[in-house]
Amino acid sequence: MISWMGGTVIVLPPPDKMYEALVDLITRGRELYKQNAEQVREYLKPPEWIERYKTKEQKVLEAKENELITQLQTIRDKANERFLATSALFATGRQLERAVKKIFSDFDWKVDDLTEKKGPIDYIIHGSKGASNGLLVALTGTDSYIDANHRKIAQLFGALAEAGDEQRLVFLVNALANEDPSSRTHQKCVTEPALKRMETHGICILLLPDLYTLWIDFLEKRKSSDQILQLLKETKGLFCCRPS
Repeated sequence: MISWMGGTVIVLPPPDKMYEALVDLITRGRELYKQNAEQVREYLKPPEWIERYKTKEQKVLEAKENELITQLQTIRDKANERFLATSALFATGRQLERAVKKIFSDFDWKVDDLTEKKGPIDYIIHGSKGASNGLLVALTGTDSYIDANHRKIAQLFGALAEAGDEQRLVFLVNALANEDPSSRTHQKCVTEPALKRMETHGICILLLPDLYTLWIDFLEKRKSSDQILQLLKETKGLFCCRPS
């Protein structure tokens, strides 16, 4: 690839069928020339005095164009924000962390992000009295299921001593992340022995599709963020808001 005359020249090895390749390049060149001619405003840099010579219609059209571009960018930004939260349904790793934090921020919760520390707790969600009566959230994502020997559960047990009397440990799991959430039953995502181990210690197990359902409920004003926080704080064992 060679930069030349404000563009880029791409040098390719000669093809087996030279004539057909040349015809294809000529055809493509004509298409690009036509596109450039039609989109000349995007490439030219006119002098400032050209504004005095524009027609009234032209000025009206350009003003309307700028207005629509602004509206489109606003819509695009909003759609991107919504998609970031939706991506939590299929994401793992860093993308899952970003998506979950977006959902938490939509709830307007005060959240301490501890993901960079790589410890057992990834997020601290503050309650009415601050962190002392909020949630301690451990997050994991996998294309498989969670069993009793999963490393994150062992880390979570190590954090039991860190939880205060008014705090709830929450194990947030995106299991079977590559499958349609409608097929992810709670029994398929977390084994019974794993559930029993965590329930015995008062841990709330929250599957990502259930968190997503809570997020939808919040957006559609069926539940407030305070109600959602309270529901999670009151749950020992598996939290369910979808059919099993």
